[in-house]
Amino acid sequence: MTIGRINKPICAIITSLVLILGTFAIVLPYQEAEADHVKVFVAITLTKNDAGHIFYGPIQVFCGVVCEADLNLNNRDDKRFSRWCPSDPQNVVVTAGNTLQNFKCNGKGPWDIVITVTLRDTGGALITHPTSVTAIVTAS
Repeated sequence: MTIGRINKPICAIITSLVLILGTFAIVLPYQEAEADHVKVFVAITLTKNDAGHIFYGPIQVFCGVVCEADLNLNNRDDKRFSRWCPSDPQNVVVTAGNTLQNFKCNGKGPWDIVITVTLRDTGGALITHPTSVTAIVTAS
């Protein structure tokens, strides 16, 4: 009978530990994924009179705080990217606390290029990041 009395407290302790560790197993990976690893979606849009006209992407890359994204553009639009954007590659920074950033490269006449960088979690939902996230966007 003494064995039965010992088993109940031990069983209660083990059950408590399993519940506590299970809670950490669920919560910690989610927080880590949100803080250190995000999905970055990058799209390039050629606009005419501020209306979307030609669309490339979005492509998805996994990112910490800096990542690279290369979008395939046709030859004409690749040359436009190189001429109209201040640099090639172009750094687009999503500042801490924001879910997306649009960067506009002023083009010729009514034409512009807009680079959109969006942060998402591993489930695809929009998220913010505690620090700025930089996408280094190239066109090829």
